[in-house]
Amino acid sequence: MIVIDKKTQTNISYMNIHDWQIRQVICNYDDYKVIIPISKIVSKNQQLEAKLIFEEVIYNEISYYELWGSGNYISHCDMDDNSELINKLEKYKDDEQFWCSRLANYTSISDEFFSFNITLNSGDTIKILARKVIWDMDKSI
Repeated sequence: MIVIDKKTQTNISYMNIHDWQIRQVICNYDDYKVIIPISKIVSKNQQLEAKLIFEEVIYNEISYYELWGSGNYISHCDMDDNSELINKLEKYKDDEQFWCSRLANYTSISDEFFSFNITLNSGDTIKILARKVIWDMDKSI
């Protein structure tokens, strides 16, 4: 298991998820979690399975355009500060007109949250703004 948060972003280098397949994205609205089960066939008789578990999610966005044709394999993933969205949320946090109880729980969104970005071989993207992501590797099947 690999845990990544704002302070351990370099751990993303241990997550080699290129060419892993995504078939579903599970949004648990009550627990503020997004779970993405992924799999990779490594040989005729062996398939690896894992989950990307995003905790304390405050934003997610998924496109279904298939700009490059159909496909649900991970082509690229990275992390960034998504400063434009975080600045907007920081403003909402302190504005009585847009007040949000969840955002009020955090001292500084920019110090605690990051954007995890996945691009599929279709060109579609998954963007999740969360406090933590866990790479949970299951046993081989």
